[in-house]
Parts: sequence; C-alpha cells; structure tokens
Amino acid sequence: MSRLPAAALSLFCATFLVACTDEGAADSSPAAAGNSPRIVVEALSAVAARAGGTAAADVVPLNDSTLSAELAARVLAVRKDVGSSVKRGEVLLELDTTDYRLALGQADAQVAAARAASAQADARLKRARELHQKNYVSDDELSVAVTQAEAASAELRIRQAARAVSARQLDKATINAPYDGVVVDRMAQVGNAVVPGTPLMRLIDLATPQVEVRLQPAQASALANADDIYLELPGKRYPLRVLQVAEATDPGSRTRIARLAFVGDSAQPGLSGSLSWKSAGYEVSPSLLVQREGGHGLFTVRDGKAAWLAIEGAASGRAVMADLDGDLPVVTHGQQSLQNGDPVGTPDKPPRDRNPAKPKSESQSKPAEAP
Repeated sequence: MSRLPAAALSLFCATFLVACTDEGAADSSPAAAGNSPRIVVEALSAVAARAGGTAAADVVPLNDSTLSAELAARVLAVRKDVGSSVKRGEVLLELDTTDYRLALGQADAQVAAARAASAQADARLKRARELHQKNYVSDDELSVAVTQAEAASAELRIRQAARAVSARQLDKATINAPYDGVVVDRMAQVGNAVVPGTPLMRLIDLATPQVEVRLQPAQASALANADDIYLELPGKRYPLRVLQVAEATDPGSRTRIARLAFVGDSAQPGLSGSLSWKSAGYEVSPSLLVQREGGHGLFTVRDGKAAWLAIEGAASGRAVMADLDGDLPVVTHGQQSLQNGDPVGTPDKPPRDRNPAKPKSESQSKPAEAP
C-alpha cells in the first residue's frame, strides 16, 4: 500500500514536465520565428526611379548677331528699331555715302583712263608687228611695244580692282538683315560717327531656336544615349532630341555643352527652364545595396531563392545607375541577412519562414496516461 502513492506521485511529475515542455516549445516557436528577419520582395520599378537626370537649360537662337559698322561714316538713318521683325535682305540702317560715292566716281575715271591707255598700247603693238614683218621695226622696238601693251593692260586691271573696292565700300554703307529675325537691341543713333567695328544693332534668329545646357561629364554621357527628353517651362512641356554633345570639357566650368532641337512646337529664345531626360535602367538606392563577394549589388529572386546580383560601379552610401529590367524582383527588406540560395518569396507569393518551428513529437503531443 505504501508503493502506490509513490508511483502515482512519479506519474504526476512526469505529466507535469511534459506539459511544461510543450508550453516551452509553443512559446519558443514564435520567438524563433520573430528572430528571423522579415523578407520583402518588390519589383524594381516600384522602388527605384528611372535612370535619368535634370539640369537648368536655356532656349537660345541658332543665330544671335551683333551687326557692326565696316567703314567710317555718319549714321544717316535707322530703318528698324527694337522689336521689329525683319526679313532677310531688308534694310536695317543706312550710313552716309557721300565720301564713298565720290571715291567710286574717281575710281570710274581712273578705269576709263587706264582702258584708253591700254587700247592705245595695243594699237601701237599691232602696228609694230606689221612694220616688223616689213623690216621697218627692229626686234628691240617690237619688244618695247609688247612690254608697253602688257603694262597698260596690267594697269587697267589694277584700276578695275580699285573700282570694285570702292563699290564694295559703298555697299557696306547699307546694313541689311542677314536672316529672318527680330531686332533686340539698337546701339546706333542718327548722326553718330562710327568706325569699323562699332556695334550698331543686335538681331536674333527666330526660325530655329535650340536648347543649350551645361552638364557634368557623367550627365553629358547619359544624355547622349537618353530618351524621353523634355524641356519643362511654366505651363508647357516641349519634347527634344539631342543635336550634339561637346566632346571636350570646358576647363573653366568643368562642364560639357549640349545642344538640343525641338520636336514639334518650339519655345521663344531667351526663356529658361528645366531639362529632364530618362535613360535605360534605374537608379538603385543605397538602401537596397548589399556588400558581398568583394563588391556591392542587390538581392533578386530566382526560382524562389535569393540570388546576389553585382552592380558595376556601385559603392556603399550612394545611389548607382543600373541597366536592369523594371520587372526584376528585388529584396527590399531583410536583404542584409541573406545569402545566395536562401529561400525567398516573390511579390505574388508571401515570403516563407526561413526558420520554421519543428513539429511536436508524438510523445510531446499526447499527455501521459495514468496507469
């Protein structure tokens, strides 16, 4: 009778220990699962911006000309003023031509005199040749006649060239528009005396405005291969295409100049806005980058497993441009603890617990039976 209570007491203790073990296992499983970092997978396009950039840009005319005087004269008349639209060849300004008309008249007289002298020398040469055939003129006399005729002919050409110079000077007294455009500044005043090089008027070309932008060398290289290029102005967006990007860097500003043309409608020269462009690939945030195998990259998912993808040029603490597909699944949370081959969910499949709790054994799940 004394052994039965002892056996019952032993059975009770065993049952209590098993129950405690079950509760400990039940408590430890959530803790273990909680210690495992939560893995989040999203498409790259959802967490990264398209590669590209922005820069301040100006709308500039294809031609921006300051017309200057080419001779010394007095301003006689100003035919166009600031704001005037002009056509190519239209008269903008006139200088006093009195002195140049006199010079042209003098040149005409000199040409006439030289032409007469040349004609007389040619006639003498002709007569000398006729007499030389009849032995009335010696060889030396014929040679002198030839020389005199050639000299007279050369003098005529000199006088004709001088006359052309005088005529050209007279033409310079009239300032004409070199292209269709708008007068944006007038420096000449009626009655002013000007000399060669004196600014008279400024004209800009409105026919084919372009966009000019100064870029850092890396931006310039990206813009050369970019698409979706736009100029943002207040109230309107203008599509553009790249005309040229300077190969050399300006040593002063350490930038490269790019010129772009409007596709369709164009903005007026003189306006400033923001140039934006998109390039192939995406700008990967430094928060997505993980250092593995001596480099930096990100974790993607292949066949339900983590796969580290190295990105060329990536470095800790800064964003990097990567030519990747926007649909690429990327681990955006918990990537620091991942290793290649770890099981990972995808955006359409919840991430799996990488440390699942072990199932209870049959002996633990069943309470001990009393004898």
